[in-house]
Amino acid sequence: MNTSFGLINFSVYEVLIESLTPRFILSSLSKFFALLVIQNNPTGKVQAILFVSYFSFYLAFLHLVANKFPRFVFGICALGVIPSLLVSIYFLLTGAEMDYHVFASILDTHSGELAEFLKSPLASKIILVVVLFIGACLLFFFKRKRLVPAWLKINYAVPCLFFWGLAASCLFFNSQHNIAKFYPLKEASLFYRYYDEVHRKVKKYQKLSYEFDGDLIKENKVLVIFALGESARKDKLGLYTSGVETTPFFDEFSHEHPSNFVLYEDVVAAASYTRVSVPSILSTSPTQRVEDFSSKPSILKVIKAAGRESILISNQNRKGFHDSFISAYMEDAKRLVYLTELKKSYDMDLVPYFDEEIQNPSQNSRLIILHFAGSHFRYSSRYPKSEEFFKPDTHMEEYLNSIRYTDKVLGEIVTRMMNLGHPAILLYMPDHGEYLNDYRDGFYDHGTRNFLTRFEIDVPFFVVFNNAYAEKYPDEVSRLSSRALIPISHDNLSHTILGAMGIYGSNYDAQYDLTAEGFNQMPRYIVERSNKVALLEEVEFNEEKFDGIVIQED
Repeated sequence: MNTSFGLINFSVYEVLIESLTPRFILSSLSKFFALLVIQNNPTGKVQAILFVSYFSFYLAFLHLVANKFPRFVFGICALGVIPSLLVSIYFLLTGAEMDYHVFASILDTHSGELAEFLKSPLASKIILVVVLFIGACLLFFFKRKRLVPAWLKINYAVPCLFFWGLAASCLFFNSQHNIAKFYPLKEASLFYRYYDEVHRKVKKYQKLSYEFDGDLIKENKVLVIFALGESARKDKLGLYTSGVETTPFFDEFSHEHPSNFVLYEDVVAAASYTRVSVPSILSTSPTQRVEDFSSKPSILKVIKAAGRESILISNQNRKGFHDSFISAYMEDAKRLVYLTELKKSYDMDLVPYFDEEIQNPSQNSRLIILHFAGSHFRYSSRYPKSEEFFKPDTHMEEYLNSIRYTDKVLGEIVTRMMNLGHPAILLYMPDHGEYLNDYRDGFYDHGTRNFLTRFEIDVPFFVVFNNAYAEKYPDEVSRLSSRALIPISHDNLSHTILGAMGIYGSNYDAQYDLTAEGFNQMPRYIVERSNKVALLEEVEFNEEKFDGIVIQED
């Protein structure tokens, strides 16, 4: 291996020694910038070898393209350089490599979310660097008549290509490092995984047939309301943190109706990404078996097969540019209302549609899912200006205002539920928490940095039930209350909802059901950015900016 490295160094040394001029250095960097910022390299030696390998390959490639396709050389080179630039900027700004769920979340996005992101501070930095870089490249290519330095003769092309492949094979053969983990093979691999997910796994779920084959308690005629929040951080709710005036309704309600309210103290989200956390809430498969999301039915499919109703009223987009597990799961609802398609933007607009549903009570149990926009960035867009309680001088105040607005909307829902004459229960839980510039690095988001924080996975969870429910199901109420201090996770939601509705199919597991006599405290798992699954006990959280996921490599 040392001999191979020596040959590579000698080959490049010959080239550089002949033409190491300021003009050459400037032109090479302008065409090659960012391709060598390899994300999160394990050692400096690996980065150095990859630099030599990629540099040799790039020079050969540029020479061949310039001779064969002189008119298209800039466009062809841009296909490799610009994606590398974007990945490298992400790494430089966040300190994290662009792993699978970051990559997939970008491709999952929709036009509205993209427009909001373009207004964020992170986007402005990225756009500035990209514009400056592309401008420099255009200036260079259009000002120079010769696109390839005269010293780069064709006889250098084949040796460069050969030594590039030799370096890669020598470095990664029988090594703990995998060349597929580096640009550009890594990005190609991520794209293939994403394509496989949205075009095979999601479609597999959409074609999944399910026949209900369990027990159906017909006496249960419960209205279950699942309020699915967005980016709500536990310690920013006044219910959990005294002195934070973000939950005035529930602060008062919990004192006036303590027997109708249960606040859970230790709850974690399955991931800091919506594309994972929402399916983990709705699927009957636990997070530990995330690969089964395409082969196990969601609770909406189970409810539909059992002859019961589920209704979705959402202030989120139906889907992004592609189908996802979220959109596929929601398709099984009997009725779907998307406020974004009705040109409505605030969560309070969920309430009139909720009113329409409860004015027509069902003879059987049914589920209403209220999907909030909640506290998704951009925070100031989540509430009307008239609802500003905290002066929005910073993103933090905007975020607190969005939490307080969610409290107000939920208050309207709970007030209506309490007045119903038939049993009704509401469960509120968000998809994940939010990072709020806690380490003074300028970030307000979730899942983008090179370390995981408790702020992103510690989430609020509470249950509210009306008097009719408490009178008819006193045992369930007692069990819900007695488990308020037990550690739980997203995995408990789907089975608790099925249990409350009296739907006990083959995919129902009483061990996860907070209302069931057979409940057990189950292990909690986290899905990290590369889609690996780890026990919560294997995740390290501290004030050092370490990656939270600790997993042994196979």
